[in-house]
Amino acid sequence: MALKRNKIKYCTISGCSKKARSNSIGVCEMHYYRFRRNGRYDLIARKKKEFIVHSEGYILHLNPDHILSEKRGYIYQHREVAYSKYGDGPHNCELCNKNITWSTLHVDHIDNARTNNAPENLRLLCQRCNTHRKKRTIYQRNGRTIPIKIGGIIKSSVEWAENDGCQVSRGTIIRRLKSGMSPKEAVFKETRNHISWTKKHKDINRER
Repeated sequence: MALKRNKIKYCTISGCSKKARSNSIGVCEMHYYRFRRNGRYDLIARKKKEFIVHSEGYILHLNPDHILSEKRGYIYQHREVAYSKYGDGPHNCELCNKNITWSTLHVDHIDNARTNNAPENLRLLCQRCNTHRKKRTIYQRNGRTIPIKIGGIIKSSVEWAENDGCQVSRGTIIRRLKSGMSPKEAVFKETRNHISWTKKHKDINRER
């Protein structure tokens, strides 16, 4: 006498073609355990948070329609703000003037605070300048780096001291700022005690 074989049953949930967990249960493993967890067979959509913080401290904003957003729909907030400020491009690196695009550029936080995404604290750099730029900034107040803005350009005291129009050292710039001078005076006002040494030092570096 031939043995009677049980007919294979499939999940009875609409749209699912997986095999049923058993002949006595009309759903597959996935729907079986989903019902045990949630009390329902349909998938519960999880609402994404509008803002999340990256493990490295950067803020991400949920904006799936943005041209720079990732697959998950998030975009780094500093890139979102910088894009609104500078536009499509192409652009130039603010330190070396190299041509850069949004696929190659880095958005730099001038004061090194990754959560400070104010437009005036962001600038566009190439990968090399962003990676190798000097992180030391001397002029600080309450332990926080203070960017120096002159004519719409924001740099650290170290970077301003390397400017061709500056004839003083970064230490002099800091002392001047602390004494109450305006940023422009602190950087570009000449001082007899520093002119000859600083100019000579820069000339020697250029010759190298």
